[in-house]
Amino acid sequence: MTQSELAMYDSYATSGNKFFVPTVWAASIVHKSRRDGRIKFDDASNQIVKVLYEYSVLSGLGILAFRFSVLSVFL
Repeated sequence: MTQSELAMYDSYATSGNKFFVPTVWAASIVHKSRRDGRIKFDDASNQIVKVLYEYSVLSGLGILAFRFSVLSVFL
């Protein structure tokens, strides 16, 4: 994580933990890469997002919080 990314992470205001922010950030990079043509197949980007989703569930985020966070990135 670069210094500017750390500053953005620290400036994110939340009343709870911020452990989901890097997962949402990674999902947004995957979708931007797919849109820009760096990832050539939908299946590849879907598999990456699936792994991020499984990671978030294992790290205690819960299904609903991750789903709503990622939906805001897609829109």
